[in-house]
Amino acid sequence: WALQQEGVLMTESVEKPVHYYKAPRREMFRFVPLEARRILEIGCGEGGFGAELKRVRGEAGINVDVTGVELVASRAAVAASRLDRVIVADVERDALDLVPNSYDCIVCNDVLEHLLSPWNVIKHFGGYLRPGGWLVASIPNVRYWGVLKGLLFEGDWRYEGEGVLDITHLRFFTRRSIARLFEQGGYSVHQLEGINIQVRGWKFQLLRLLSAGRLDDIKFWQFAVVAKWPGGAGSH
Repeated sequence: WALQQEGVLMTESVEKPVHYYKAPRREMFRFVPLEARRILEIGCGEGGFGAELKRVRGEAGINVDVTGVELVASRAAVAASRLDRVIVADVERDALDLVPNSYDCIVCNDVLEHLLSPWNVIKHFGGYLRPGGWLVASIPNVRYWGVLKGLLFEGDWRYEGEGVLDITHLRFFTRRSIARLFEQGGYSVHQLEGINIQVRGWKFQLLRLLSAGRLDDIKFWQFAVVAKWPGGAGSH
């Protein structure tokens, strides 16, 4: 609880870039199953992702209903004008006024790393999913080259206002530990893919050759994961 409380205080005191709560995160659209009609977005900010997903899917003839959950009331007020429903709540402390087993997909874009116990939270989220429903998430990669370079060559671990070492992050993950997080939560991982490449150039290519490809994951700033809740015959 002390860590969680500290995390909330840090979130309120750190000045975030303007885009932080507004970004539509279009790179995550393709991970949301096309059959998903009822979507629950955790940490929806000002509703940029959900609103744009509704627009894009609507143009393709797919109507989706998006419920958002947001901790900051002022952000939630903006999201409420863009999404179908918005709840102001802390997912680790508050009971959510949601119907069990009613959502096709839950989306957590860069949310789980801010939680004290993401393991317990995603297991709890399963109760809101229909059998065979999906949980889609993006999670920062702590093996990202920028972090490794700071540790290996500069002997530093410098917290920042955003990014992998965002000062409000409480948990850090690699590709393997992301898979383990969801498996321990009762899900089966169907897709786990690096996104947002931030490393290029000859130095990285040299590292790839010297490591026989074992360091390929350090070029990704984040990973996208698509995990299935037990039951049902859904596909992606």
